[in-house]
Amino acid sequence: MIRRALPRLTRHLIGLRAKERAGARQRYVPRLELLEDRLAPAINILHAGGLQFVASAGFTENNGIYEVESGTVRIGYKPFAAESFVALIEADIQGSATPAPFSLDISPSAPSFTLANTMLKLIASGPGIPIWQAPNGATIP
Repeated sequence: MIRRALPRLTRHLIGLRAKERAGARQRYVPRLELLEDRLAPAINILHAGGLQFVASAGFTENNGIYEVESGTVRIGYKPFAAESFVALIEADIQGSATPAPFSLDISPSAPSFTLANTMLKLIASGPGIPIWQAPNGATIP
C-alpha cells in the first residue's frame, strides 16, 4: 500500500511545487523609460588661427560663437605633435556681460575673440602680470 501511495504522493507534491513555482514566477516584461534631456558636454579646448584656447569652465556654443561666462581662458600657440600647451596670456573673467564676457569665433576666414568685463594677464613668465583691463561695461573686439 505504501508502494502505491508513494508515487501518487510524489506526483502530488511535484505537481504542487510546479504550480507554486509557476505562480510565483512572474514574466519579465522590459519597459522603456523616458530619460531627461541631455546637454552636450562642455568643450574645454578650441583652436582658432594657430592659437589654442583653454577655458576653465568650458565653452558654450551659441549660433557658431563659443562663449565663456565665468572662470579663465588661457590662450597660447596651438601645440605641434607631442608638444605641451604653454599659455601666454590669460583672460580672467571678472563679471557678467551681454553678450558673454568672452566670445570666440573660430570661423576659418576670420577667427576672433571679444572681451568684456575681463582682465588680460601675461602668464608666460610666471604668476600673471595684468596687461589690460576692460573698462566697466566696455566690449573690446
